[in-house]
Amino acid sequence: MLCALVATGLGFGLSSAVAQTNDPAPPLSSQQADLLLPVIEQAQILDAAKPSPTRLARYVTACRKLPRSDRLVAVFRRYCGSEGDRFTSGLRVPTCKSAPRCRARLTRYSSDLAKQATESRRLNRTLKAQVPEFGCRSALRVRYAALKTLTKLRSASRSLVRTVRSGTAKQVSLGVARFYAVDRSALLDHRGRYDAFRAACQ
Repeated sequence: MLCALVATGLGFGLSSAVAQTNDPAPPLSSQQADLLLPVIEQAQILDAAKPSPTRLARYVTACRKLPRSDRLVAVFRRYCGSEGDRFTSGLRVPTCKSAPRCRARLTRYSSDLAKQATESRRLNRTLKAQVPEFGCRSALRVRYAALKTLTKLRSASRSLVRTVRSGTAKQVSLGVARFYAVDRSALLDHRGRYDAFRAACQ
């Protein structure tokens, strides 16, 4: 009887050890999750029609304070930095007062759009390599619709630069209308990313 109890106890202990060993690892390390969450939370300001300058500055600062020591966090830092730059330069476009100033701001905006697209693809590649869990990877990755929107906006902004440089007033007016007609909704789901991150990555 004693041997049976000992054997049972040993068996239970081994089963528990195996169960513990087979527990799935979290999608991200606790350090990665703790670093990214505040930045993703503050990124919700980018969904606002009239963003608070203070909250926007807070987001940009939080992004740039992310460390470079962890590869995934460092890649996300580059991505959110490029997004902050694109958003900020986009806010400055409508306030230009002269053709040269408008061309300069549109050119900067176009450059920032290209940079964000590049960093978005880099982030997606890094997530694919480092985050095997689908839910968390999906929460963090940049959607195809967003990448497509960045491409459309860049094309429209470059076209508008050319029109402002050499087009008639009517052509400029039409170019501005086309530029603002680009659907930007795919770039405005930061609340969705925040909710998905909390549900899948922690």
